[in-house]
Order: sequence, then structure tokens, then C-alpha cells
Amino acid sequence: KGLRISEGAKQQTRNSSKLVGEDQNMPPTWSLLSAVLIFHARGKPPAEKAVGTLIETRGECCGSILGGTCADGSLGTPCCGRGRCNVFCCDCDGGCWEAQPAPSPSPPTPPSAFSTPLIEWPMIMTHDAATSYFSHKTCDGLLTPKSDWVMTQSPGTWTQQLSCGARAFDLRLLSSHGELIVHHGPVGINVKVSDLLAELKAWQVKNPSELVIVYGSHCSGNNCPEMFRNLLKVADIPLLQCSQVRELTLGSALKMSSLLAVDDGCVRENYDPSIRCYEEVGETTKSRLEVQVGHNLTRVDLHGLVSSCHGPNSQKFFNALWNHVSKISDGRGKQQSQMWMVQAHWQYDPYSIAKGTLVGSCILKDESASGVNSKLAHKISEGEFPHINLLELDNVCDADSSGLQVLASLRNRFTMDLDVVGRAVIV
Repeated sequence: KGLRISEGAKQQTRNSSKLVGEDQNMPPTWSLLSAVLIFHARGKPPAEKAVGTLIETRGECCGSILGGTCADGSLGTPCCGRGRCNVFCCDCDGGCWEAQPAPSPSPPTPPSAFSTPLIEWPMIMTHDAATSYFSHKTCDGLLTPKSDWVMTQSPGTWTQQLSCGARAFDLRLLSSHGELIVHHGPVGINVKVSDLLAELKAWQVKNPSELVIVYGSHCSGNNCPEMFRNLLKVADIPLLQCSQVRELTLGSALKMSSLLAVDDGCVRENYDPSIRCYEEVGETTKSRLEVQVGHNLTRVDLHGLVSSCHGPNSQKFFNALWNHVSKISDGRGKQQSQMWMVQAHWQYDPYSIAKGTLVGSCILKDESASGVNSKLAHKISEGEFPHINLLELDNVCDADSSGLQVLASLRNRFTMDLDVVGRAVIV
């Protein structure tokens, strides 16, 4: 009564009546009300204002005057406005109740450590591991010229390396006077391999769920391979055949033993001699060095002449190292039939040793000053270098605990779903 309807609104009323299946005999006033309800049930105000209508809607509409479920899952009262709405559930104070944002998807469950193939299980391998027994002192300038460039690991024991994160050992074998000892290049190291294996066996008893690999390589001297195999038998350490490696998972390897050995031919080393801490010196620089060393050049001055991995332009040395690690850890290891190394340390030749000596450095200082291990741990934690098997490091027991940081970053990629009782693996 008293409602004046435009021709456009009448046409909308007739169209809306058809949408709800109006009886042709339905009173016109009821048809208008039906049309209004349909428009507002869809959450939209009328498309055309009726000239002279007594009630005018404006703003967003929140639900329907018929009630129902609101966007946030609650029931309308009957509208879905946060505050007071007009009779058409529009122009609500505070706007409408909105759907809650979808919860973030749960991060994917890391893969099972137990089921991971042995050639894809990451382990820190200490480079030239037994050099830690060469001397009690190193990196002391003119007092330790030999140990400075022999010792790739801090003075100490293999047990200490294990405590710093090592789980694989690069053991260079040397048969000397009927005894099996070790060497680094031409330098013999007077520690018996039998004593090293006994040390690992003692640690194994206390840590049965931690797989440890001994890689016997660079075997030199009479009957060296046979002597190594005999010592493994005496120590009850299984020697994996190369044909077994491809078929093993971490879990099946642990069922055999938590201390296993491999020898030459079962590990792909991926050696790259170009990954250096010192740049090759040109003839001009050599002349400058020769002249200035003759005039009592200090080590501080030398740092300005010798380009190194811990100098002002260290990034170019790291670019070469990271490019190498990225290439080797790109997934190609999955296609290997052997275990395989990723070299994450600097290499040395006579030129590098000479330049390092001039600046008063050594292998351990080069690692520590350049921060290789700590930078590597960060990159791994950020998801770089996704596929790693034997990650070979220098100075695993660096004072910054970076060895343990690398180990934690590697382990965080897996669900550690195993424990070991004797040789039975419990998942």
C-alpha cells in the first residue's frame, strides 16, 4: 500500500516470479516481495532503484533476511552482518562476517631415514681422517711447517671427530714394515689401522643406531689390500662388496652392522683439483714477492699480494667451490651404483702451500678463516645441495661447532624413524 513501482521494477518482479515458479494467479504484492527476497538471498542489492519507493537499500548486503549459514560458517541472525543491518540485511555496521582464510598446508613429511638408499644417505666424511694423529701441534708458523700442510683435521682422535659430526672416514692405507698404517700423500702417519678400527668399535657399542663407514683407499705398499681385509675380519667389521652398495638402504645396512667398510672401487670421489684457497701467482706477482720478501715483508703486507679464500676477494674462490658442490649434488648420485663424495674443502698443490706459508696460514686456518663449514651448514639448512652422500670436510672439529651444524642440517631433511637393539632395527 502506498508503494509506487517503476516499470523497470515491475519487469524485474515478473522475471523474478518466473525464477521461483510463481503461480500466475499469485497477487502482485506477493510477487514483488518474492522478487526482493530472491535478489537479497543472492547477497546483492536490487539492480535498479524503484522511483518513489519508501525504503532504499545501499551498501553491501550480508546474507539474507531468510537466515542461513554465513560465510564464516556461523548461522545468520538472520543477517550475517557484524553489526546492525537494515531490513534487507544490507548496509551492516562493521561489514559482513567473512570466510576464514584457508589454513596453510602442512609441510610435507620428510622422507624416512630407514628407507633411504645408502647412496642417498648423507654422511660427513672427514678428509684424510687419520692426519689428526700426525702431531699434537699444528698451525704454529715456522715451528710446525710440516704438520701445517699435512693435517686436514685438528689434533685428536677419531672419537672426537665422531663427536663433532663425522660419520665416515677417509682412510689412506700404507703397508710399512709388515704393519698397516696410514699416509697423506708422501707423508706416513705412524698410527696403526688396527687401533683405529678398535676405537670405532668401542664407539659403535655406545651408538648402535648411528651408521659409520670406513673408506679404505689409496692403498700403498706390499699386500696392502689383503692386510686391510684381514684387519676388518679380526675386528668383525663387514666389508661391503661394490655390488651390494646399490641395493642397500640405511635400514638394511644397519641390520648388517652399524660399522661397515668399503674399499677402492666402491666410492666415486669426484675429485676436483681446481678448488683452491689460493690463486695461481703470475710472474709479475712472483717477482714482487721475491723482491719484497728480501726486504722483510710482513705477513700483513703479503695478504695484500696473495689472493685467497679468506682475503678481500674471497667470493670468487667460493663461487668455484659452490658451483662444484651444486653440480655434484644435483641428483646425479641417484643413478650411481657406488657411494659418492661431495668435496667441500680446499685442495692444495705446491704453489698453494707456498702461498699459504707466506701469509702464515695452514689447512686448518684456511677452513676456519674462510668459514667453509659454517657457510656450508647455512646453505644446506636453506635447501641448497639437495642430494648428498659422503660430504667430505676439513677441520670437522673447528671451534665454531660447524661440524655439528652441518650434521643437524643434513639430518633435518629426514624423519629419523629408527632405533637399533643389537642388530635388529626397530621402526
